[in-house]
Amino acid sequence: MIRRPPRSTPSNSSAASDVYKRQMMGHNHPLVGFRDKLGYVWRERVWVKAGLVKSRIEAKYGSHDSMPRAVIMPAYNDMTGGRALNSKDDTGFMGPIGGCIRKSSTEIYMLDGTHIGKLSGLRKI
Repeated sequence: MIRRPPRSTPSNSSAASDVYKRQMMGHNHPLVGFRDKLGYVWRERVWVKAGLVKSRIEAKYGSHDSMPRAVIMPAYNDMTGGRALNSKDDTGFMGPIGGCIRKSSTEIYMLDGTHIGKLSGLRKI
């Protein structure tokens, strides 16, 4: 049997408090673009792990004891498309906490788990 966390706000000592340390996001469909020596550009789906700007989160949702991290899920298949995070015309992340993501601490992972690095360290394509 799977034990589910209680729906009430947990205390720091409860087992359910771990649920509130990560915020999962979808529908951004993050991609990273790559360019080869001949100029061909292709894009790969990626996982994104990001810190949040505490002052922006507290302004929107009130104060928190601990600041959660956001995990942005990739699209489930290649046919859905997405947005290249290292595109020159990228406008940032979408969604209710999209403007609260700390881009300097955003880490990018390929689908196979390969750590690409921080978003700020990727070349624009």
